[in-house]
Amino acid sequence: MKATTLHNALKKVNGIYRFCKKPPIPLSYKECISQTNKELEYVRRETEYKILIVSTISWYTENKTKLEQQIDKLRKALHKAREVENKKEKRDRIQSHVIRRRDKFTNNTKGMIKSMLK
Repeated sequence: MKATTLHNALKKVNGIYRFCKKPPIPLSYKECISQTNKELEYVRRETEYKILIVSTISWYTENKTKLEQQIDKLRKALHKAREVENKKEKRDRIQSHVIRRRDKFTNNTKGMIKSMLK
């Protein structure tokens, strides 16, 4: 999975987390739940991560902390996956530069020495 996909999913989950913590006042429970599920569906599609579906029961006060904890756990997992993916991409990029430099050195030694002496 690409780091950009994980980044987009992480942005959505962060938005959901903020939304759960402090939803806009004029929205009803049904609107909050449908908007949250819509965002979670996007994250589920992009990351292939098994994600909960928010129900009316989980939005009420006594269950809301459990919902927030589950979303926070999802945030942490996506963040960790994104870090791993970014490190892998950086390693791959460095490795390709090393290979390119080695190939240039073996194929065009004179040109490499001239570029170093400049």
